[in-house]
Amino acid sequence: MSTGEKVQDMAEALLLCLQAQYVGDPQAPAEFCWVPGEAGRLWLTAGTAEDRCCSGFAWVRVVNLAPQIPGEGELASPCGVTEWRLDLEAGVARCAPWGDETAGPTCAELAVAADRQARDAEAILKAICCLRPQVESERSQPTNGVPFGPDGRCIGWVAGVSVIIINCDCED
Repeated sequence: MSTGEKVQDMAEALLLCLQAQYVGDPQAPAEFCWVPGEAGRLWLTAGTAEDRCCSGFAWVRVVNLAPQIPGEGELASPCGVTEWRLDLEAGVARCAPWGDETAGPTCAELAVAADRQARDAEAILKAICCLRPQVESERSQPTNGVPFGPDGRCIGWVAGVSVIIINCDCED
């Protein structure tokens, strides 16, 4: 399997792990997508007349693919790069409470949104843990998890995971 195929497999596996966290949840995001580009949040309104936040939108994307350089004293492969660090991002966006023309959202509405955001963060972290057994090299490390919003009436959570994958594109 090529490195490119492993990247795709890892992204798809993380997306499946994220979907699995919402089985039976009546408030599950309406869409689960593997998205391209430099920011998953940009797909919340890109080219659509709909508000993806209010129906719930979950995504996985490739953030980075970097060669792992052998350390001092380690032998380099004749193929060059033997391992790659793949950084993946998972995110969930929801509709932010907004209030009306006379007042902003109430504290109760903000508390409900904060609770849902915390539950989405937990789902993302569990999805990252779910991915670990599927990593061939058994080397994965969660990265930062951060809330976002309110942006364009959306709030959400984004977290990442770094996975070491073996370069299979070259025969030694």
